[in-house]
Amino acid sequence: MTAKLTQIITGSLATFAFATISLGAADGVTRQTVVVEEFTAEWCGPCVGGFYAMERMQGRWGDAVSLLTWSIADNYTHSDATRRQNEVGVNAIPSFLFQGTYFSVGTPSDQTIDSYVQACQNQVPYGRVIGRWSLQPNRVVRVGVKIQADQNLSNYELRVNVHESNWYVYCSNGLTHYNNHVQQVFYEPLPTMQAGEQYTLIKDYNLSGNQWIHDPEQLGVTIYLHDRANNRSVKAGWELGAVNLGDLNGDLRITRQDAVLFTHQLGKNSNQQGFNPAADWNGDSVINNADRQLFLNYIRNGGMR
Repeated sequence: MTAKLTQIITGSLATFAFATISLGAADGVTRQTVVVEEFTAEWCGPCVGGFYAMERMQGRWGDAVSLLTWSIADNYTHSDATRRQNEVGVNAIPSFLFQGTYFSVGTPSDQTIDSYVQACQNQVPYGRVIGRWSLQPNRVVRVGVKIQADQNLSNYELRVNVHESNWYVYCSNGLTHYNNHVQQVFYEPLPTMQAGEQYTLIKDYNLSGNQWIHDPEQLGVTIYLHDRANNRSVKAGWELGAVNLGDLNGDLRITRQDAVLFTHQLGKNSNQQGFNPAADWNGDSVINNADRQLFLNYIRNGGMR
């Protein structure tokens, strides 16, 4: 069922309901997610089945999951992939890791995948995020994140995974591309934080020297909260978009200013000029009283300020 790693590396370096598709990636909205990591190689025959299993998972779960694909022991391996392989302890492929908790050597069945994702959704996240990212000129990725600790955090970091959604490469096993292939990772240590404390990170990452990126327009950013005492750990994950729900002015705060901007969005739909997806809380492309109620509920329940 798996391929042993005998190939030589020759290259250089929130809660979601089951099977519910929430806001689409094209909408560019930051969302909490279950991080699923796939370890594969372009020469690995059994990995073809893993590829299609992950595609089926994405079809069933939509935006409730974020897939990160790592090339290991092949021509497309880079230092971040090797680091993650060693952290997780991968010695056979395909292997899969769900939210840093459930590890599978070989491709799990669809039923097992669904049970893992559901179990991960039931985990209590260690933090909450307001965040967004944008592609600047010359392959610069700008990331802005505010994280709130829901538990005391010591020796934690944010991992910023920049991936390419459809990465077309030659695979001798017959595949034509990887989905959400991780091209580079940035490791951002967090200060010691008490529950309720917030920390803001705004940073530019220059990817101009990255030989692996084929199409910058296909890039995406997945971040997760990592416990450095437990290398496999994923304590909470988020898929960053261009906007964050509720943060209508993009300042990484949700305040009265955003509430005022929201009132001007009422009645708009995605086909109208000035439509702001940060106000579309239920993702139906129309901003109405249903979105207003969700916004109010978020604030009343202690939403990030």
